[in-house]
Amino acid sequence: MSSKIIVGLTGGLGSGKSTVAKVFCQFGFEYIDSDSLSKSFLEKESIIESLYKTFGDKILTENKIDKQTLRDIVFSSLQNIKKINEIMWPPVKQRIAEILQNTKNSCCLECALLFESGLNCLVDKVVTVSCALQNRRERIIARDGTDKFFDVILSAQWTDFEREEKSDYVVNNIGNIAHLKSAAKSVVSALKY
Repeated sequence: MSSKIIVGLTGGLGSGKSTVAKVFCQFGFEYIDSDSLSKSFLEKESIIESLYKTFGDKILTENKIDKQTLRDIVFSSLQNIKKINEIMWPPVKQRIAEILQNTKNSCCLECALLFESGLNCLVDKVVTVSCALQNRRERIIARDGTDKFFDVILSAQWTDFEREEKSDYVVNNIGNIAHLKSAAKSVVSALKY
């Protein structure tokens, strides 16, 4: 790749973003997973304190965040999702901005809430992975064993149509891994030139 490019990779829950991200990595892109980065902030004292004040002591086990209990509370309502995003996104966005500013290589930032969080302003190009809703639900059931939180999480995310309208590239996941990887490779090739 001739020059550094920052790609924002987005898509709804269960759309296949991680599979597409692996293709970008195969072509030398550094990878930032906003979900993993967010989870690392759950160990920071200031975040623990804010979450405790917002959601109560039931989220704590031995002064640490009980991630399963927090997940159950947060995903019980759209209002709770908004509350946690208000707490988590500012420091996560700041950290991602620092990483992107300091990297010398092309980078793929995977973020389901790329537009909703405003992180799209930090990237050069946006790639959306779109997938039929039923396929996404089936993938989540296969991965998590349940679709308990699927609908409430979905309600907090932009639709595929909204993301596609704002994206530079769209990768349609029709449920076939070989097709998905091939479509992702086509996007990488287009970005290289």
